[in-house]
Amino acid sequence: MTAVGAMALAGAGSAAKPQGVSATPRIASTHLAAGVIRQIGARNYAGPNCPGVGWNCTTATRVLQVATDDGGQNVAQCTDATPISTPDTQMCTISQTGASNTARCIEHLNAPVATQTCGITQTGARNKAVVEQMIVSTHTSAATGNQIATVTQGGAGGAASLNDLQLSQSVQQNTGGNDDDSTSSDLQTQDAFQTATVVQTASGSGKNTSSIDQSERQHAHGAPMQEQNFTSGSTDCAPAVSGSAPNVCANVAQHAVNGTNTSNLKQSIDEKAKSNDQGASQLQGQSGGGINGQIHQDTSFGGSGSSTSNANQSKHQEASAPAGAFQEQTDPVSCCGFASQLGGSNNKETIHQSGDLNASEGLGAFQSLELFGTSNSPLGTCTFDQHAKINIDSASQTASVTSCLSRHWAAAPRPRRRTSANTQTREQGRRSAGPAAHQRQLALDLGR
Repeated sequence: MTAVGAMALAGAGSAAKPQGVSATPRIASTHLAAGVIRQIGARNYAGPNCPGVGWNCTTATRVLQVATDDGGQNVAQCTDATPISTPDTQMCTISQTGASNTARCIEHLNAPVATQTCGITQTGARNKAVVEQMIVSTHTSAATGNQIATVTQGGAGGAASLNDLQLSQSVQQNTGGNDDDSTSSDLQTQDAFQTATVVQTASGSGKNTSSIDQSERQHAHGAPMQEQNFTSGSTDCAPAVSGSAPNVCANVAQHAVNGTNTSNLKQSIDEKAKSNDQGASQLQGQSGGGINGQIHQDTSFGGSGSSTSNANQSKHQEASAPAGAFQEQTDPVSCCGFASQLGGSNNKETIHQSGDLNASEGLGAFQSLELFGTSNSPLGTCTFDQHAKINIDSASQTASVTSCLSRHWAAAPRPRRRTSANTQTREQGRRSAGPAAHQRQLALDLGR
């Protein structure tokens, strides 16, 4: 039986282009379809700093590299690549086949609307990938950031293979000004969508290591209407966990034989909305969004392999406005899947989840906080650590289950809609509601 830890609280009405380099190529680069550069040689390099004579070099940001020698090397670097489609778009595509493969995808943009895409495929005995995506949007009333990273490593035979990934995605959005500024618009919108999809396959006694850090930080100041991650996304990279269109999404699959799988996942959303406008409308999150993490690790049944997974998810939402404002906070948080660890022995999975919601309206705000932890590690131990807080109310639970054959679960009723009269609707707002019933529902039910 899958082990499940869930917590829900209901409050209130009840979430640079690379510089050119030159070096004598060992085997000349040739063009492939759709603007992809193909490199074939013992030592291939793509990026701004060619190592020198003896290397086959290009500055392209879309490359296919094939190392011809048994000890051949492929190295590719996209460093603040020049946007390909528009000034607000960055794209890097790297495909490598050889004994030793190294890929770096670094993308930084400062724009109100931005999209970053990185795709890395590595096939060899030693594969290392680094992905760093950052979007900064400031002094704008409307900001949208999209970050997509896809990494596939492994697939080589032999006694062992090593796959290593370090991936970070960061979106920072700030309208600027102060709480009295409404800028040039009565409506401020901030939306961010992050997706990381990882597949690692290690042969023999090889190892898979994945470290992912995804963060979104949104600050809105002054406008009478403020919406943060209120627009629904269209992609769900983690269908095995709840949430149909998460703002932060990671899907990690690690396959080993007699080696080890290690996954470290950190995901966070920090939202702050402040206004001094009478009758402000502040909407943070939506029921299909939030944070999703899906982890699957497997090793040979009866073998000496083992898997370790550590997931840390956190959400903070803060809304401040004069009395009488309409405030709504929601977003589910979920990890890690019903088939998270299979095979091997001494497997360990730890799921840490926290949520902190604050609204100046207190009981008059519509707030919903849900934390879902799901683990299946029949040949190991799973640990849940969950902390939820809505204004002054809080609930926590920590539990560790050996063999993960029991159910561990905590839940609270969903919030109820506002029930009394005096309903008001803002002209450009998307929702309406009246004063909330002055009550708060908070429950903790722990069972096995």
